[in-house]
Amino acid sequence: MPADDTLIFDYHKAIIDRFTANWTTLPAILENDDGEGLTISSGFVKISFFTANSDFATINAGNPKIRTTGIVIFEIFTPQNEEIGDGLTYAGQIATIFRGKTFSGVSCFSPRIENGKEISYSKSKYWITPLLCPFRYDKYITIL
Repeated sequence: MPADDTLIFDYHKAIIDRFTANWTTLPAILENDDGEGLTISSGFVKISFFTANSDFATINAGNPKIRTTGIVIFEIFTPQNEEIGDGLTYAGQIATIFRGKTFSGVSCFSPRIENGKEISYSKSKYWITPLLCPFRYDKYITIL
């Protein structure tokens, strides 16, 4: 199946829009953003996407449904001088925004928190707490 960049844009935008509408605790950057000009002394959330599969879910004459499955990864960076518990608290709050929710063709499933670890990022030291949220995105397309 040929790649359709609008599919990727649609679910990225829907997920990011939901996040920004419901989250103001820490600033967010996207995976290809270096955070330049962002004040991140209190921490930040880095958002990236992993697309596992995109294929026909139904085949109708002229109007098939494309289903994309993947994982949105929220990496919560909290300053090293704070407890890792802050990252776990933030991960729980973000999970609530997405757990079992359906919006703009995106269905989110149960997010899970991975083990946190200490890293250096942008010349500072942070705890990183990854939150992985599996999702499915359905879109009907028109074939001419």
